[in-house]
Amino acid sequence: MSDQPPSSAPQMLKALVARDVHLALRGGGGWLQTLFFFLIFIGLSGFALGPGAAALRAAAPAIIWLGLLLAVQFSVLDLFRSDMEDGTLQVLCAEHKSLLPYVFARLVTAFITLALPLALIVPLAFVMFSVPVGGAVPAALLLMAASPALIIAGVVAAAVSASARTGGLLGMGLAAPLVVPVLIFGIGTVEAGLSPAASQWVSPQTLLLLALTLFYGVVLPPFAVLAIRLGLE
Repeated sequence: MSDQPPSSAPQMLKALVARDVHLALRGGGGWLQTLFFFLIFIGLSGFALGPGAAALRAAAPAIIWLGLLLAVQFSVLDLFRSDMEDGTLQVLCAEHKSLLPYVFARLVTAFITLALPLALIVPLAFVMFSVPVGGAVPAALLLMAASPALIIAGVVAAAVSASARTGGLLGMGLAAPLVVPVLIFGIGTVEAGLSPAASQWVSPQTLLLLALTLFYGVVLPPFAVLAIRLGLE
C-alpha cells in the first residue's frame, strides 16, 4: 500500500487489484497449486472410472464441475486471513468509509489468478474424458461464465471464517449452501448441452445458472463486508 491512500473507490479497487495480482504472480504458489490440484483430481477420477469412453463422457460434467468447485474453494479459504492479522484491514477501515471496493478487488483478483488459468485447462479436461472438442469448448466457456458464483460464495465464506478466527474447513462448510445450487444447475446445463439430442447450449438451466451468478454478485459482497467489520470490532 502506498503512503497516500486512493481517494476514491475506483482508485482503491484498481490499486488493490494491482497489488494482489502482483503478489500472486510474484509468489506463484497459489494459482499453480490450484491448477495442480485440479489436474490431480481430474486425473485420479479418470483412472477410477476406467478406460470406457462412454463412462468417462457421462461422468465428465459432474467430475469437472466438482473439481472446479473444490479447487476454487481451497484457494480462497484464507483470502482475508493475512490482511486481518497484519492490520491491513484495520488501516483500510480507518481510511475508507466502505470496504466494498476491497471485497470486489479480492473477487477480481481471484477471478484473474484462479478462473483464467483454469480456463486454459478445462477444455483439455473435457477432452481427457472423451468429450469431442466441439462440445468441450462451449462446456468450458459455460464453466468459466459461472465460475464467479463459486468465487463469490467462497469469498463470503472466507470472510466469515476470518472474522470468526475459525479453520478453513468450517469455511467450506459455510460455503456449501451457496455452491450446491451452482453445482446442480451447472452439471445439469453441461449434461444437457453434451447430450446427442441437444441443438443449442442456451437452455432454461443455462439462464438460471447465469442469473444465479449475477444474483450472487449483487447480493453477497455486502455480507462479506459485514463479516469483516464484525471481525474487526
